[in-house]
Amino acid sequence: MRIFNLVFACLFLVPGATLRAETPAAKTSDTEMVQLKQDVEALKAQVKELQGKKLVCSDGKSVQGPKNKWSPWSACPEGMSATGLARVDIQGDHEVVSNHVNDFQCGPQGCRAWCIGNPCEVVARCCK
Repeated sequence: MRIFNLVFACLFLVPGATLRAETPAAKTSDTEMVQLKQDVEALKAQVKELQGKKLVCSDGKSVQGPKNKWSPWSACPEGMSATGLARVDIQGDHEVVSNHVNDFQCGPQGCRAWCIGNPCEVVARCCK
């Protein structure tokens, strides 16, 4: 109670006195603020650079895969990377309910698919 009275007296008796609570964790040093400002400016520069860039995509090479085996790889044009499939078309009788794509893979060499029941055409989607 004695400390409260002292603080109370200081606030009302000392002109311009204010009570402020600061924790050490809430303080940010000048060095940290300078670093934060530099980081923000670097991010702004990266965003500005990326705003002018656009994704360019095209189809890879069309390949024919046998039934019940992996197709060859549908390769991308030079300088492009496979981002997914542009097309998988199961050939033959489409009424056969067992026809389906069992699996597909895309990687640095392009894309391929494993078609069950009939051969299939595979085309990679390639972008840069």
